[in-house]
Amino acid sequence: MPRDAPRRKRERHSALGAEVVLYDREREAVRPFRVASRRRAAAVLVPPYDDPFVIAGQGTTGREIAEDVAQFGLTLDCVIVNASGGGLTAGVALAVKARAPGARIYTAEPEGFDDHARSFRQWPARAQCGPDRKHVRMR
Repeated sequence: MPRDAPRRKRERHSALGAEVVLYDREREAVRPFRVASRRRAAAVLVPPYDDPFVIAGQGTTGREIAEDVAQFGLTLDCVIVNASGGGLTAGVALAVKARAPGARIYTAEPEGFDDHARSFRQWPARAQCGPDRKHVRMR
């Protein structure tokens, strides 16, 4: 978990039994760090963005959103999703687009924890791959 992750998040994960291993997001590459951590403890790695099972699981959120909106007889036109690692956005986007192809998907993240926006600035070509290429900054 990033060293600057909110203290409450770190504490809650620890309280649930996770061994929280911190890394410096500015100086350490994430993927090599994860591989080293997994080898060190034979731990189970739960990737936040590039695992089809994580994306499918997160898709249940999008499915519930689409179903709830349909129950009220409304048309889903946009969804704002916490950017996080990207798995939630990917899953929600897949599920929502399957039920409401015209819906737009936007990402949001708290100011000061803007990894998603910083990634888009650092690798502009990847920004073109976002669901609807929009980003909302939450304060």
